[in-house]
Amino acid sequence: MKKSWLRKEFKSGRNNLTLIERQSFDLMILQQLKSYPCSPFNYLLSYFPIEKHNEPNTFLFSGYFKNELPDLHICKPRINADGSMDAIETTENTVYQKNHYDIHEPDEAGTIISPDKIDVIFVPLLAFDTKGYRVGYGKGFYDKYLPLCNPDIVKIGFSYFPPVHNIQDTNEYDIPLTLCFTPSEVYEF
Repeated sequence: MKKSWLRKEFKSGRNNLTLIERQSFDLMILQQLKSYPCSPFNYLLSYFPIEKHNEPNTFLFSGYFKNELPDLHICKPRINADGSMDAIETTENTVYQKNHYDIHEPDEAGTIISPDKIDVIFVPLLAFDTKGYRVGYGKGFYDKYLPLCNPDIVKIGFSYFPPVHNIQDTNEYDIPLTLCFTPSEVYEF
């Protein structure tokens, strides 16, 4: 299956989920996350879930890690004019603004964290396959950012749906996930 078809189908599938179904799936994903053995880490790059896209509740997942690792630094992405992305360290006082992609991102005052300091990254996706490749929204922000990171970075995806067998049109710029959590299973790649 090709990315364009998967993007359309999985957007539609998520849009057909009710709020109650999504909340239930989020709690099931959280249970999967809690059951997975995790090594301590220092920097997490999460993202602000886009409500209109019915994205999984990354606040729930990053909150779990922060509870388990009180010294954890949580960062959120900020998109630059050239299409590159920075990880901005956040606090409970961080002010967010929507960019022209309708993504909430930290305002200009935040501290940029070097990509090589990020230990774990939550990578947005619409679909993923059995090899860990994902279909995102097609802008390439994460595909450009991930090569700047430490090669050992743990790349985590969250999906309400199981993987497809194969994404046919992956290329040399696509970087597979390390893990993907679904309501019923954890996939390791």
